[in-house]
Parts: sequence; C-alpha cells; structure tokens
Amino acid sequence: MLRERGVVVLGPSPRDLIDPVSPSDLRRTVVGVLQEFWAVQLDDSKFLQPRKYQAFAVLTMYRALHTLDCGAVVSKPAAARWAIGALGERWTADDRARAPGPTARSPTVSTRRALIRYTLEGV
Repeated sequence: MLRERGVVVLGPSPRDLIDPVSPSDLRRTVVGVLQEFWAVQLDDSKFLQPRKYQAFAVLTMYRALHTLDCGAVVSKPAAARWAIGALGERWTADDRARAPGPTARSPTVSTRRALIRYTLEGV
C-alpha cells in the first residue's frame, strides 16, 4: 500500500525504496495469515463475542477474499463494496460492519464464523 499509494511529504518516493509486490506474493501472504491466525480464531469461543471484533473479522475476510480474487490490496471500505457484488447476499445482506444502523439485522457469531470458514475454504 505504501509503495503504490504513499504520498511523498519529504524525501524519495516509496517506489524508489520498496520493491514491487507481485499478486502471487500478496495471495501467498493472505493465505498464510488466514491459516496461521484466522483458522485458530474459529476455535476461540470468545474472540468474536465483541461487536468490534466481528466488524474487524468481516472486513478482514472481505479484504482477504478480494486479494485472493484480484491479486491486489484495497481498503476495507473498498473491499466491502467489492464484496457486495462478488460474494452475493448470503455474506453481505446483514453486514452491520458495512452498513450499521437500526434497520440492519444483527448477525450471529456463528454467521461470522461461517464467513471465516468460507474464506478459509478458498485457500
């Protein structure tokens, strides 16, 4: 992100200091994080209890799925917009992380775990 979107305030461009990261390297890194961190969270009954961790998990899964699909890293809001079109209503219809408000349905922790499982199945 820094290399591709960094803004120079003073000194050389990040492109002069940081080598490009290939789409395959990005995908490999996402797979590693999913397997090393997120797979473990499925067994932790307390991790997804706080709403803030649910939002974090959902948006992180969207970013991971986007990177696996497109080979690029985008912001969490951009990944959420991508998810609406790419993942379909099953994974995005009740997403309070993306669309908070009194009319949004409140998903269960098991729904969040299901999204993590779905993401892990793709690796």
